[in-house]
Amino acid sequence: MKLKVLLVVFLTSFAFQAEAQQFIFGAHFGYSTADQSDINTLITRANARAGGISTSSLSDAYEGVLTLGYRPSQSSFAYLLRPAIFYTATDGSGGQNAGFIGKYEYNLLGYSIYPILRYHLLEDKTIKFFTQVGIGWGQINGEIKEVNTDDISAKFSGSNLGYLVGLGVEFCFDSAGSHCLNLEANMRIHYIERNTTDEASGTFPSGSLTQAAPGAEIELDNRDLGTTMTGIQGIIGYTFHY
Repeated sequence: MKLKVLLVVFLTSFAFQAEAQQFIFGAHFGYSTADQSDINTLITRANARAGGISTSSLSDAYEGVLTLGYRPSQSSFAYLLRPAIFYTATDGSGGQNAGFIGKYEYNLLGYSIYPILRYHLLEDKTIKFFTQVGIGWGQINGEIKEVNTDDISAKFSGSNLGYLVGLGVEFCFDSAGSHCLNLEANMRIHYIERNTTDEASGTFPSGSLTQAAPGAEIELDNRDLGTTMTGIQGIIGYTFHY
């Protein structure tokens, strides 16, 4: 009997719903595990070709995220629009083999916008637990520089649809539940398997890009060079409900 009473008290304490409609604004910092396998293949081959370079693999990315949203009165659902910037880069130099001594730089700058449906599982005015799903669009602009005796470089871009699913919590600092610290963990699936060359100079050596002509698909081993935003996305930031 006591257990039932405690359970009812616990659930009742989280029975809060937004009594009035709310608008939502948030600014967040993100970190994601996005393994760029095709570009990492280029880096590995450049290291072997040059006889050793200091350029590391691309294995993670940093993100700047905004959240704009609306939550109807007496509803556990919120409707969000989330634009974000995605950035990852690596650079280095070295080489011992003649003709391949120089700088090796690889970077990706991405943009995405995701409509998100959020459902509040449990909440009161100090803490809110939620789950969410979203489907969105994203684009990545990339640049590859292998600056040796031939000053080789290529700029490219591509876009595609993706989706995410995640869990999160907000810790609110005031009695009205308006000013909150936001923490999230999302699984995002967002591959960009086809990229087009925007600019190119020089001739890439054997083992590197096999096609990099402006207006054409950029290719590795005679197939499309792929990029990705896929991975675990962690988010921390500030959210304002008004």
